[in-house]
Amino acid sequence: MPKDDLTPKDPHDRLFKRVMSDEANVRQFIKEFLPIELSSQIDLKEMKLIPTEKIKGYNKYYMDIAVECKISDTKGQLYFVFEHKSYPDPGVLLQILNYM
Repeated sequence: MPKDDLTPKDPHDRLFKRVMSDEANVRQFIKEFLPIELSSQIDLKEMKLIPTEKIKGYNKYYMDIAVECKISDTKGQLYFVFEHKSYPDPGVLLQILNYM
């Protein structure tokens, strides 16, 4: 199917980032998908999203989600990286390692 100017680039990525840019959705994600041993230590009331733009060398890139919060009464930050592929990619683990 040919792409035209009206077809959005990476629609799945844009949808994900739009949904997860809402703090209520991120709070719900943390409650539902993190182990209770971890999620119970995160103060979700004081959690806030922080900018995810980073610069490495001359390249600008964006992490998926970054939040500032208290973890066991200590100020901290959590970073969530979601790597969704539309095809099997044997190099995905190296790609995620590069994000670190």
